[in-house]
Amino acid sequence: MICPKCKKQNNKQISIKFIKNINSYEREKECECGHKFISIEKIKYVKKVIARTLWKDWRFRVFAKKFFSDVNFRAYRNITTQFKLEKERKEGRIKLISIKKKEGYIHFELKIDDREIETFKIRAIKANSIKEIIGQKKYWEKREEFLGKPINDMKIAKNRKDEARQFENTLIHKENGIRIKKYDFKFLFETQSLWNEPGNIKAMDDLFSELTEENKKWIWDVWKEIIA
Repeated sequence: MICPKCKKQNNKQISIKFIKNINSYEREKECECGHKFISIEKIKYVKKVIARTLWKDWRFRVFAKKFFSDVNFRAYRNITTQFKLEKERKEGRIKLISIKKKEGYIHFELKIDDREIETFKIRAIKANSIKEIIGQKKYWEKREEFLGKPINDMKIAKNRKDEARQFENTLIHKENGIRIKKYDFKFLFETQSLWNEPGNIKAMDDLFSELTEENKKWIWDVWKEIIA
């Protein structure tokens, strides 16, 4: 520590005390020039911050793939039913013209065969995808791994409800949520989710690892609309 009077580092510590209300150490020091001064050192729990950041990043990756697959699978299923394609060959018959989010709905403009452009909409509900993620044991195992919280929390309904609410609040946070620049296509979709289980999350990992640049651009454009 540099002496504020003589600007040299020839000083020694005289006393130290912990100030609980500001989570800091107060160190009294004396310089060889005779000047005494006090320094305040704020304690930062770096390991805890890193763990929480990694936990958030992991949840965002899992959510992105789950939510994207939920919205698009449900849309595809409902479109084939509404336009009576369920018993016919579907491949190549449906062309997506545009996709926009408005008032909680995802609006699709579609070109089916030689028909006029059709419009179709579905409700995009983040809470449904979150509920399904939280319903899996793997989620709570990862929570215990990152944060040290007991896996048995998953057995209590109130804990599951609180976890889901906290999860959604983290997603939509204006400064640190999933819409910020950090969470781009590569981060959310090209990085493995580490779910390591059968099911649609692992299937999405496999799918995204084989995408062309054109596919990636399309997925990112759709994602920006459905998460808006």
